[in-house]
Amino acid sequence: MNRFCYDPFSFPRKYVRAVYNKMFHKRLRLRAGRTACVTIKGTRFNIDEGVFNPLLFMTGKPYAIMLDKVLKEGSRGSVLDMGTGSGVGALIAARYSDKIHAVDIDSKAVACARENVENSGKMSTVQVYQGDLFEPVEGFVYDAILFSPPYLAKIPVSGAGRALYGGNNLETIDRFFFGAKQHLAPCGVIYMLCSSEGQNDMILEFIKKHKYRFTLSAMRDIILERLFLYRINPEY
Repeated sequence: MNRFCYDPFSFPRKYVRAVYNKMFHKRLRLRAGRTACVTIKGTRFNIDEGVFNPLLFMTGKPYAIMLDKVLKEGSRGSVLDMGTGSGVGALIAARYSDKIHAVDIDSKAVACARENVENSGKMSTVQVYQGDLFEPVEGFVYDAILFSPPYLAKIPVSGAGRALYGGNNLETIDRFFFGAKQHLAPCGVIYMLCSSEGQNDMILEFIKKHKYRFTLSAMRDIILERLFLYRINPEY
C-alpha cells in the first residue's frame, strides 16, 4: 500500500471528517494567536502570540514522540530543523546531537524558539536562524534534516498559518526538496511529517520529481487524523 495515498476515512465517516476539518481551521483562526505554555515530551515551551501552537492542534506531541524514537535509534550527527516554529524538533534533536541548526521564516517563531532554547539550557547546542528555507544555512551540510512541512494547499495569511499552508501548489515543499540535497551529508537523511489530511499525492510527485526515495519510519493516530513520519533519502 502506498502510504502517501492512504485515507483512513471511509463513508459515512467522511462527513464526520468534514466537520472536524471545519472546526480545525476555525481553531487556527481564533486561537493560534494566544500566548500559552505547553509541555511536550517533558520539555516546556512558551508559545508566543502569533506562533503556531503544536499542542493545541494535536500534532506536536505525536511528532515529538516519533522524532524522539527515530533519532534515539539513528542519527547522532549534525541536525537541521527546518520550519522549527517554537523549537520542538530542535529540542528533541538536542537530546541526541550537540550540533543543531533551526530555521524559520517567521520572526515571531524565531524569537519564540530562541526563548525556548535558552530556557532549556541548550544555547551551546542549538542555533536558531531566520530566513526562507535553506538561505540562512548556505554552505552547511547535515546528517539529518527534520521537516514538519505546511502540507495543506492554501496561501497562508498569518505567521502561524505558514505552519499549515504551503501555497496553492505546495510550493514550499517543492522548493524544500529542490534545495535539500546540497545540504545533506553523505548518507544523510530527511525525516518529514505528513498527515492523512494533507495533499499527499502532490508531495509524492515532488519526491519523484527531485529523485528521492522514502520509507515509513513511524505512524500515530490523533482523533480523525493519521500522522506519518517518513525517512527520505536522495537517489544517487
